[in-house]
Amino acid sequence: MQEKNRPERVYLLGTKFGFPDCTARIERVTPNDTVISCHGEKSEQFPNQKWVYDIRAKSLVRQCSYQPFAMYRIFSKAAGAVFIGSDRQRLIAVEYNPSREPAFQVLSNAAAQPWTGRVRISAGIEGMQARNVIYIENDRAPLPADVPALPRPPLEAFL
Repeated sequence: MQEKNRPERVYLLGTKFGFPDCTARIERVTPNDTVISCHGEKSEQFPNQKWVYDIRAKSLVRQCSYQPFAMYRIFSKAAGAVFIGSDRQRLIAVEYNPSREPAFQVLSNAAAQPWTGRVRISAGIEGMQARNVIYIENDRAPLPADVPALPRPPLEAFL
């Protein structure tokens, strides 16, 4: 962490060994957390690293890793939309409802089924360790016109 008014003052909150042949990218920075992604050679996707910190105490609160999901489909619904994504091992459905807080919610498997069932998938085997993967087929579906605009944080939120 670095002080805004004194850039020469830097506080170490934590370190962690990375992955081999990794290109790191900062995905998100807020006053309370940072998410760093890591893309390996030959399109390998390593888990995202999330760092949660307390800036007043200048300390790390927790650190976790999670596999990112790419969102491939969007379906409109009466009060928003449902996004369908995959980490290539399983499907996930995320509901967007702009009138609810939080606006995004990961659906349970039962609630997701009507939405994930609308997506065509195929299975394959990848890698030297021969792991099973799933692919979401490209059905060239157009973007629904009636999906409400997603909120955009003000620029000040990033400064």
